[in-house]
Amino acid sequence: MAMRIVVLALLIVGSSFPQALGTWKMNPSKSTMIGCPCPRSITVKFEASPKGEIQTIYKVGENGSSETVSFLLHLDGKDHELASWPPFDVVASTRVDARTAEIRLKKNGEVLMRSLRRISPDGRLMTLEIWGSSTPGARFYRLLILERQ
Repeated sequence: MAMRIVVLALLIVGSSFPQALGTWKMNPSKSTMIGCPCPRSITVKFEASPKGEIQTIYKVGENGSSETVSFLLHLDGKDHELASWPPFDVVASTRVDARTAEIRLKKNGEVLMRSLRRISPDGRLMTLEIWGSSTPGARFYRLLILERQ
């Protein structure tokens, strides 16, 4: 029984980015946002899953409204159905290297948002570089600096 628990734990940790697991909060004074609406605050939580990572985003918008969205990152480069975030219908995520992941959110086969997630060598900072368009012609860019909580 103990051996099964150890094997399961290794599978969970091995399938995700141990450096990314946990809760991260945006530092607005160090972050750059071009193209609005710009959120007031963003907190992102990463949890291990046997199939990859569960990413949960807690966002407070410019007008004070809050939004929470959660989805699974398989980190295998393949398209996976995404029902939890209506602007998108597919998520594809790839492990680039030990501290970097790429996430592509699509609608009807078109990539609407692409992000690169990088963990600093000391594991204390996460950089999310995000490109996309919320509506046709309305492009945005975010360079979010998040600190481990």
